[in-house]
Amino acid sequence: MDGRAISAVDRADTPTFFAIDWLLRSDEPAIRWLTSRDLLAEERLDDRAAVLVGPLVRGLLTGQQEDGGFGGHPYRKWTGAHWRLISLVELGLPAGEGRALRALETVLGWLTGRGHRGAVKVVAGRARRCASQEGNALAVASCLGM
Repeated sequence: MDGRAISAVDRADTPTFFAIDWLLRSDEPAIRWLTSRDLLAEERLDDRAAVLVGPLVRGLLTGQQEDGGFGGHPYRKWTGAHWRLISLVELGLPAGEGRALRALETVLGWLTGRGHRGAVKVVAGRARRCASQEGNALAVASCLGM
C-alpha cells in the first residue's frame, strides 16, 4: 500500500488494513479503482483509465454484435445487454463509452417497443408495472452520460 492508502485506514484495524491492501493488489483494475474510490475516498485515475481494458470489462463486452447487442433478447438472463450494462456501469465504465452506448440502444429499443409496452397490465385504469427493467436502463443511461 502506498502512504495515502495507509493513512486512510486505521492501522489498529489490521483485518481491514489487510483486506484493503489485498483489494488494491488485484489484477483487476475495476477492483482497484472501486476500492480506492469507495473505501479510501481517493480517485486513482490510472486505475480508472485501466478499467476499460481489464478482464471483467473485456469479458462483459465479448461477443458484442454490429447492432450493439449480444445475440438474443436484451433481457436474456445474465447474458443480454441489459444485464451486462448494469455490471459494466457498476464496475466504473466511463460515461460516453461507445460500445456501452450501442448496447444501451438495443435495450432502449426493446423497452420502448410496442411488444414491451403492450405487455404492461392495466387494472382500473392504472398501469401495473414493477419497472425495475426501466429503472435499471435509466440508471445505466444516466451513468453513461445520456
